[in-house]
Amino acid sequence: MGPVLLIPESTSDVIGMYSPVDGTYLGDLINGSGTFSTPINAVQGPDGNIYVSDQVADAVFAYDTTGAYQFTYCSGYDNLRGLAFRDGHLFVTSATGVFQFSGPDAFVRNFITSTGCFDIQFLPDGKSLVSYNSGNNVCLHDTNGAFISQVYATTFPEQVQSDPVLPGGYLCPSFSANVITDFDTDGTVSSTLPFTGGRGVYRLGNRNLLVTSGNGVQELDSLTGAVVQTERTGQARFIELFHYVPPPHAFGEIDTTITITGPGDYTLAGITFCPVDSNFYFVSMNDDSVYRLDPDDWSYAPAFAVDNGAGEIPWGISWDGANFWVGQVEGGMTYVHNKQYTFAGAYTGTYYNATGIGGSGWMGGMDFDGTRTWQLAVGGSNKLYRLDLPGGVLVDSIPSVFWGSTSQRGCSWIPWTSQFLSGGWTSQLLYLVDTLGNMVNSAPMTNMADVDIYDFINEGQELWGLVTINGSPSTINKVWLGISRPTGVEGRPVATAEPEMLSLMPNYPNPMRGQTTIRFSLPKAGPVRIAVYNVMGQKVRTLAEGAMNAGYHSVNWNGRNESGQAVSAGVYLYSVSAGGQSATRKLVVVR
Repeated sequence: MGPVLLIPESTSDVIGMYSPVDGTYLGDLINGSGTFSTPINAVQGPDGNIYVSDQVADAVFAYDTTGAYQFTYCSGYDNLRGLAFRDGHLFVTSATGVFQFSGPDAFVRNFITSTGCFDIQFLPDGKSLVSYNSGNNVCLHDTNGAFISQVYATTFPEQVQSDPVLPGGYLCPSFSANVITDFDTDGTVSSTLPFTGGRGVYRLGNRNLLVTSGNGVQELDSLTGAVVQTERTGQARFIELFHYVPPPHAFGEIDTTITITGPGDYTLAGITFCPVDSNFYFVSMNDDSVYRLDPDDWSYAPAFAVDNGAGEIPWGISWDGANFWVGQVEGGMTYVHNKQYTFAGAYTGTYYNATGIGGSGWMGGMDFDGTRTWQLAVGGSNKLYRLDLPGGVLVDSIPSVFWGSTSQRGCSWIPWTSQFLSGGWTSQLLYLVDTLGNMVNSAPMTNMADVDIYDFINEGQELWGLVTINGSPSTINKVWLGISRPTGVEGRPVATAEPEMLSLMPNYPNPMRGQTTIRFSLPKAGPVRIAVYNVMGQKVRTLAEGAMNAGYHSVNWNGRNESGQAVSAGVYLYSVSAGGQSATRKLVVVR
C-alpha cells in the first residue's frame, strides 16, 4: 500500500488509515478496544513501531506495523497528547509540559515545563514549535527546550503540522478559534481558513486539507474551506504520515486479475518485462501479435506483429537488454525458431533453431538472466535450458528429475534469489524452483501459460510477477511470490542497447527519507533537464541541466531544495525533459 495517514478515532478506539493523496479512508490498522481510552496521536518511531498517546489512560502504547499490541512505552503521566521523535528520543506533550524519554519507561527530563502543551513539532534545525491550549498560542523553543518567542496567538491550538505547499510553513487548527492557520516560524500568517472545532490537519497530495474534529475526518477545499467529502464520522484526532508495510503475502497469492478482451479466449502465451519503458509484453497466439501492458494502470495495446507464416505459433518471449526474442513453434510443433526483434518490433532476420532440444518440438516460456536466455522444453524432458542467443549454443540445463512431470509451462529468472518460476499445465501449479531444479514452493494456477517478474522492486519489498492464463476468458494474474528482495543483492543488468525513446524509471527508494536515485534514458544526445516539483507545480530543485549523451543515466536527490533546506514530508513530482519529450513520475518524502 505504501504511505498512509494514521488518525486515531476515540469514539471507537481505533487507528484508521487514510490516503495521503486525497484522504480516502482505507480501513483500520489498530483496534485498541480494551486498551485505549482516548487515543490522540499515532506516530511511527525509528524502530518502525507505531506509538499511540492516550489522554485518559495516561500512557503511550506501542504497536507493530500490522497493528498488533507490543508493549506499554510509558504510563502514569497525566493527560498525554502530542508525540514526536528526535534523535531516537520520544517527546510527549501533556497538561504539565513536555516529557523526554530515551526508551520504554526511561524518563530523561522535563524538556519543557510550561503548562498546557498540546503538540510539539520539531523543525529541521532541531528547534520546536509547541502549541499551548492554556496560553492560547504557538511558541518557538530552542534545541534544549528553552522558550524563544511566541509565534502567534490563537485560542486553543492543537496539532502543529508542516505544510509542503508553503516552504518553511506550518499548519495549525484552533479548536476554539474555529480556524486553520498557515504560518511560518517568524510569525507571518499567510492564510486562515474557517473550520469549526479543528484538531488535526494534513496537506494532501491534491493540495486540499484533511482535517479532523468531533464530527470526524473531512477533506476541505484549501481555497474556500468548503467540505469536499466527509471520510469518516466520530471523534477524530491528530494526523500523521506512516509507511505501511502489509503482512507478507503467500506464494502464488493472486492480487489482481486483468481480463484481456482483444485477442480472444485461449490465446495468451509468453510474457516478459522490459525495463526500457517499464512495461510488460505478452504474446497472443490468436493474432500473431505482441501486446504492451502498463503495470501502473493495467492498460494494454498492440506493440508489434511477429513474423509468422501459416501453421506457425508464437509462444515464449523475452527481453535480453537489447532486443526481444519470440519463440515460434512451426510445422505442427515439429521445430521451433527463436526470432530476434528490435524494441520497435522489427524482425532483424536473426534466429536460433531450437528444434529438438530436450526431445521436444515445442519450446515455451523464456527469460534472460543477464548473460544468457533460459527456455523451457514443453514435453520431452520438460527441463529448462540455458541458451546463447543469437550464438546458437546450448550452454546448460536444470538437471533435476523434478522436470519429469508432463507439459511444463513458463519460465522466469529471479535474479535476487537465483531461483526460477515455472508451472505445470497438467498439474495446474505455479512452481518456485532452485538452480538444481528442486521445487521450493508451489501454488494452484489453473491454465497458466507463462510467468515473469516485475523488475523494479526496491530492497525489502515483496516480489511479484504476472502469469498469463490460457483460458476463457483470457486473463493475466498479478501474483505475489512470498519472498522479498534481499538487501545488497544486485538484480539483472539494465538494458545495454541505446534506448529508442525517452524513459523515466521509478526512483529508488520510494518513499525516501534521506536520498533517492532517479534513472532515465535518452534516445539521443542533447540538452536535458531533470527537476523535482511540489504538487502545485512549483520547482523545488533542479537535479541536472545541460548536454548529455544518449544512453542510460541516473541522478540523486537528497531531499533538499535549491537553498539546501530539507523539504517537508509529502508527495513530489520528478520530471525529465529532452528532445521535445518529457516524462513525469511521483515520489514520496517521509520524515
